[in-house]
Amino acid sequence: MDDSTWSVGELHDAVSGLIEHAFGSTIWVTGELRSLHRSSAGHSYFDLVEPGTDGTHGAARLSVTLFGGYRQRVNAIVKRHGGDVRIEEGTVLRISGELQTYAAQSRLQLVMTGIDPSYTLAVTEQRRTRALAALSEAGLLDSNAQLTVPHPPVRVAVVTSRNSAAEADAITELQRSRVGLAISRIDARTQGAEAETTLIAALRTAHDLGVDVILLVRGGGSSTDLATIDSERLGRTIATLGTAVFTGIGHETDRTVADEVAHTAFKTPTAAAAAVVEAVERAGSELDAAAAAVSTAIRGRLLRSTGTLEERTRAVSLACRGHLN
Repeated sequence: MDDSTWSVGELHDAVSGLIEHAFGSTIWVTGELRSLHRSSAGHSYFDLVEPGTDGTHGAARLSVTLFGGYRQRVNAIVKRHGGDVRIEEGTVLRISGELQTYAAQSRLQLVMTGIDPSYTLAVTEQRRTRALAALSEAGLLDSNAQLTVPHPPVRVAVVTSRNSAAEADAITELQRSRVGLAISRIDARTQGAEAETTLIAALRTAHDLGVDVILLVRGGGSSTDLATIDSERLGRTIATLGTAVFTGIGHETDRTVADEVAHTAFKTPTAAAAAVVEAVERAGSELDAAAAAVSTAIRGRLLRSTGTLEERTRAVSLACRGHLN
């Protein structure tokens, strides 16, 4: 056989050797996580793509494998940094590992062995800061807050993941109102790669329904869990919506971009729903008070009118008797 002719196995071995010689046993790579899959054996497989892309239409992507043993090591690193980073769809990561070829599928892959949580947190904070700066420059931070909430707000849309704990908390609180509320449940992802698109669509659907107020709610989570709620696009949608948005994001430590541009921000889904119930009950109390005041005024007027009529009757009676005498 010609010395310039390689078998498939020999070629993969040669390429693997070149890669190891060029990059060493460990390299660091940054990218945005896509197509996450976890096996029953405890291994994780995903792609890293250029941030801001979906990894399709020619965008660069790198296959990553995180074996179960290394996964425990990675989780320990994240935990030491406060557990505020999660390996999930849409998260921007800086990870380390060994670059190698996977001959069975003829592809390049990174076998992940480590992670830099501080990088992810820094990127998340930078995105949030840029989003708030852009919204402020556009004069949009107070736009939704300037809207008038109908009094009482009896038509309510709840935007969140269907059958989530956040939805259950909000709906339960709304249903305790003595006044029957018209409640619309609109499903949307609240984290992951599809969250931004589905949340924006859900908010616009709620507005088109003509509701009085929209509750955008979700449970708590890590900083990376809330990255979508810090989206500039989502912030612009809320700011320009034309319907008051109450946020109930279950995260005690930070205010998200959505909180900053909303009409009113609450700490939890229950608190956001409770504000609607209180507004409705306050309107009911005001109506009861007004009805009582009207009733009192009418009774007073009737009493005064009765007294005047009696006085005039007596006067007429006396005049008649005087005339007859």
